[in-house]
Amino acid sequence: MLNVTTMQAGTDTFAFKRRALLKSRACFDLTDETSCAGFIISGTEPPNTRRKIIFQIDDQLYKFNNGALILYEERGEFADIIEGGNTVGELLELQTVPDFVGKKIFPIIALEADETAQVMPKISLRLKVNCYNDRYIKTEYSPVYNLRDGAKIKEIRSSIYTNGNATVNLYARVNNPVTGWSDWKFLPEITNAPATQIQFKAVYRVVTLDGSDFGAVNYIQVLYSTDGEKLSGSTQEIISLAQDYDHDLKTAYLLVKHSELVDAELKAYVNLSAAPARRENILLGVGTGEEQTLSLAYNAVVDKNVAQDSIHLEIDGKTFTDFYFDTENSTVTLKADAGAEIYGSWDSGLDSENWREMELDYSQAQDNYFASRFIYRTNEENKKVAAVKIVLTRLSGNVETTEIGTGTGSLQIFALPHKAKAETLSASGAWRYDEEGQILKTVANIDMPLTAGYSWQGNLPRVYSYIAGFSVS
Repeated sequence: MLNVTTMQAGTDTFAFKRRALLKSRACFDLTDETSCAGFIISGTEPPNTRRKIIFQIDDQLYKFNNGALILYEERGEFADIIEGGNTVGELLELQTVPDFVGKKIFPIIALEADETAQVMPKISLRLKVNCYNDRYIKTEYSPVYNLRDGAKIKEIRSSIYTNGNATVNLYARVNNPVTGWSDWKFLPEITNAPATQIQFKAVYRVVTLDGSDFGAVNYIQVLYSTDGEKLSGSTQEIISLAQDYDHDLKTAYLLVKHSELVDAELKAYVNLSAAPARRENILLGVGTGEEQTLSLAYNAVVDKNVAQDSIHLEIDGKTFTDFYFDTENSTVTLKADAGAEIYGSWDSGLDSENWREMELDYSQAQDNYFASRFIYRTNEENKKVAAVKIVLTRLSGNVETTEIGTGTGSLQIFALPHKAKAETLSASGAWRYDEEGQILKTVANIDMPLTAGYSWQGNLPRVYSYIAGFSVS
């Protein structure tokens, strides 16, 4: 709830503090690890800021005291965590954390900066662990993305980051309108392929789990053509991670810092969803020794809108990561030894595609950027999970050859309303075109009709930063 306090000039003082309480839906899963050798913590804690951490294990809160994990007696709200939680220094002193082994741990982090601090503190939290496997492999699958009618893949660009002995291999498969889904192929192998849908797979391999081996996918970009062989790439989307909240959300705010919109548009969307239901240790089936497909079902009903990053599978009590998840049918495909029991846990009911357009509240020019604020309000109940999406569109079109003036025998200058593609521009008389300034310079005989025609495409806007907030009223 938004509380408003009236201040009277000359009589009141105002203390401004920035605060954040972070709890990830993804846990540290140490159910198969043999030891935990402490924490790897990075980030910054500038002057007049604080970072405090506690932990949730099996619905109980814990903190460290003199190197031992003890029950945290407070309620786990921001005020008590920022006062009584563990500091970064206390956690870095720990050389071993045996109480974490065999458990799933959810860190809860409180960040605070007072009115004199220049920036908020930052934090990255990891654990040093050992597991039974000499090499750890994890496979992640993207959602299935729909392409426009008549699409043909021209090129797939990607960027990955690896450190130490980590490797990341990227694959894709396409749904051909005639032959159906293709096999998984390396990205460069998919060229000139007609497709109505595309899906990606990333296979991560590391040798050690102490933080020295690390792999990540920075981006994957698909260039494809449609009718008229016009390359796509005029629209980009930025989607935030979904965050959980304890109370029903009624209002969403989004502030975006971006470049000037020149023949371009920027729209914002919000997804407010009900909190997903957690399914724990559901028996999915028994291994056959061959590849098999199993449904993620609870009480004999297949769950929809399963959060892919929440899926955890165990075969005979050991974590299993080499599986394929079908987002459309909520099934997992895997291969397990004959007779091995396959258990699964997952979050269900998160509507990841329930995007609602936000209303533009204002847009202002700043020193070197533009700031646009969006707002969305709802009266719906039980909305406790939120995410935002920013859609950037570069507009394009054609200007038919038309008369723009009459020749004078001297140099004339015309400012074109759009940024013409130089290779498509045609004009009468002797002319030159300044593409950056959108200026057409021409010399023509007196009374000669001056004409111009061209195709144009706007600048793709850039987002420099954004911040989203949600309230209960």
